[in-house]
Amino acid sequence: MEKDVLKKYLYTHIPITQDLGIGVVSIESGKLVLSADFQKNINHKKTVFGGSLQSVATLSAWSLIYTYQQESRPEIVIMDSKMKFLKPTTGDFQAVAYTPSNEAWDRFEKVYSQKGSGKIVVDSKITCNGVVTATFQGIFAVYDMRS
Repeated sequence: MEKDVLKKYLYTHIPITQDLGIGVVSIESGKLVLSADFQKNINHKKTVFGGSLQSVATLSAWSLIYTYQQESRPEIVIMDSKMKFLKPTTGDFQAVAYTPSNEAWDRFEKVYSQKGSGKIVVDSKITCNGVVTATFQGIFAVYDMRS
């Protein structure tokens, strides 16, 4: 999938992505990187609002799954997540979502192909100026809507 195609999809189907200042930095084997604008996510302490960090991390993981599953046009929903805020985020930032291990994808794909649904865990980290400021782990449910 091309970066511009994903960005257009996000802006069209998840409108808050425009308000967050989301950009698609890269889609490559093993990871997907989104960026976000500091000024659009600033709080009263002159750092990035925690809810924005959670949103962008969730979007990066969701987008990673979407790029792998786009052919089946699945419904992807977050079931559970945990976020650790390690340091204040004080500038433009990125959310880097990592492809789960081959074993985890294989298990997911097997269940998904048999049942038309499955669960997958995706990790992401927030970076600002090359420093990890937060970590995210989300459990996503994926449903084949063609069934």
